[in-house]
Amino acid sequence: MLGYRVIYKNLNLPFEGNDLGTLVMREMQFTLKETEISAERIPILIKKDTIEYNAQSYKTKPDAAAEELFEKTSGCTGGQGRET
Repeated sequence: MLGYRVIYKNLNLPFEGNDLGTLVMREMQFTLKETEISAERIPILIKKDTIEYNAQSYKTKPDAAAEELFEKTSGCTGGQGRET
């Protein structure tokens, strides 16, 4: 990875003007340590008058019917084609 070294410059206060002169930025190479990236799925997303459910956020059996997934979502019940 390539970056720049930190520059320190002493200033006398109150500082007159706004010119710090020429600042020479020296390159610095470094290696990043191990990085772990993780994420969390949002199970429910509410958009105005619509609620979207992320089916991958709910654990079901691989051969489960859609009704089983629907029952796992919060506050939903259903049966015989009637969902509430």
